[in-house]
Amino acid sequence: MGAASAATARARLAASGLSNVQFVHADAQSHTFPSLFDVAISRFGTMFFTDPAAAFTTLASGMRSGARLVLSTWQPLAANDWLIIPGAALLRYGTMPALGEGPGMFAQSDPAVVEQVLTGAGFVHARLTDVRLPLTLGADLDEAVDYLAHSGPGRSVLATVPAHERDAALSDVRAALTDRADQAGVHMNAAIWLITATRS
Repeated sequence: MGAASAATARARLAASGLSNVQFVHADAQSHTFPSLFDVAISRFGTMFFTDPAAAFTTLASGMRSGARLVLSTWQPLAANDWLIIPGAALLRYGTMPALGEGPGMFAQSDPAVVEQVLTGAGFVHARLTDVRLPLTLGADLDEAVDYLAHSGPGRSVLATVPAHERDAALSDVRAALTDRADQAGVHMNAAIWLITATRS
């Protein structure tokens, strides 16, 4: 079972007994939605559409006139200390792969691109609100370093580090995070966009 199918199964189990909930595992770029939804919400998922124009057009087709679209996406890499600070430590050993213009965690970090795509898909009043918040990377330094080593750009950079230097690279990441740790975990600043729009 794939990760998405497993998540859907867990959601169905959690909602067992509710008669007004339905879970569908489908491709938003091609799925035929009934035109009856009043709101569509995504938390860090829409950045991975391979064809954002097609996906948002399909989503819009399933939404009533005046329905709300609410998304959260990452702001650019440079605005996110939780990536920049440990990333600088890793880049002493490896290289940052080209981010490109395809799907990825920063695919919807440019407000102009987001507004253009949403307008073309049938949405109006697109608005991106700047949200800054502390992000807890782990309960302690070991957990935070492990998280960064296995997710996002950290994983991509680490893949370019020679095997015999990886322990040293991760040790430097740990050192970079030391002053961000307290009894409640390891915390760093994050920057996201809260995106809202209305179905025309």
